[in-house]
Amino acid sequence: MILKRPQLPKMKFIIALVTVVACLAGATAAAHAQGFRSGDHTRVERGETVDSSLFITGQTIDIDGTVNGDVFCAGQNITISGHVTGDVICAGQIVQINGTVDGDIRVAGQNVTVGAKVGHNLSLAGQSVTVSQAAEIEGDASVAGQQADIDGNIGRDLAAASAIANLNGKVGRNLQATGSDLTLGSKARVSGNLTYTSRSDLKQENGAVVTGETDHRQPKQGESDRGMSVVFATLAALSILVLSMALVLLMPQVFQRFTSDAILFPGRTFLVGVIVSFLAPIVIAALFLTAVGIPLALLAILVWIVICALTFPVAAYLLGRSLLRNSTPNSLWYMLLGVVLLIVLLIVPILNFLALLAAFWFGLGTIALQCRSLPSIQYRQIEAMPTISPKHTKRSDDEDDDEDRA
Repeated sequence: MILKRPQLPKMKFIIALVTVVACLAGATAAAHAQGFRSGDHTRVERGETVDSSLFITGQTIDIDGTVNGDVFCAGQNITISGHVTGDVICAGQIVQINGTVDGDIRVAGQNVTVGAKVGHNLSLAGQSVTVSQAAEIEGDASVAGQQADIDGNIGRDLAAASAIANLNGKVGRNLQATGSDLTLGSKARVSGNLTYTSRSDLKQENGAVVTGETDHRQPKQGESDRGMSVVFATLAALSILVLSMALVLLMPQVFQRFTSDAILFPGRTFLVGVIVSFLAPIVIAALFLTAVGIPLALLAILVWIVICALTFPVAAYLLGRSLLRNSTPNSLWYMLLGVVLLIVLLIVPILNFLALLAAFWFGLGTIALQCRSLPSIQYRQIEAMPTISPKHTKRSDDEDDDEDRA
């Protein structure tokens, strides 16, 4: 068997993912002592200073001030235009990062734009990725997406994996690209070598300069598909990691309560998950057979989608809590360890399918058992309410009559 040297873009994204995990591991040890903010619109105002690492979630996130530490964020619209002295690790739909980041930037999103001054390395994954002209990256840059536009300056190496890649900035050392279409604009400067793997020829406008050698490689059968699979797998892994951490930060007691019974009875939890996974689609299909049941079926589908989406973080928390059962309770450590282990298992062939199936059934069983126990919990709460004796009620009525006569 001949072992081939891994391609640079693939190694870059694996290293980026490992770096994200390492950064989160170092931060979560003292997460409860750090700043945590959440809400529909969460902000760090201009002129405000946060003297700790910041965990922030919300539909809209604006960081205009200074954060003396790392920033971990998850939201729909994220804008960072202040000064971050540590790393920025975020996942969102629309992410814009300007200002200054002294450490690394690791971001996943649908539309990602970076125009910041970055002290170390940059790793971006998204459908559309842009490194604007104002961006200054001191270290290496790794970008992945359907389309990548690089107009800023990269201090060292650039690795790009995208269907369409446009470079109109400066690369201090080597450029390695994989995709369908690579264009060097008139302002493009590559100080080292250019290696690109594509079935299309390089498009190089007048004025574009490549100081070193240019190596055009034809992709082998299935190589392009594998490259894009790595891109989207990295994007999915980073998104799951950050969003799972955000969920446990928002609802630590919910995850703790949900998994308490599952730890004591793992076999029952797994069996319930298997049963529900088969029964739920049958019940939903049966509801569609009647006109009255169609609205209920549509509602059931929405609920089912939400539950399925929650099975992975619930299973990850359950796994982490099971492995750290004898240690000091820490919800963040439980979730971090569980997510990382599941992501690693999903990378291994054959085991990935089994791990995904087991995570789904364990997570589904945990949620189903808690939903079943909700009525009994409410009943116990009603039983625990203080009762008023008839004697006490009579005395209160007599006192009311005396007050009325007075």
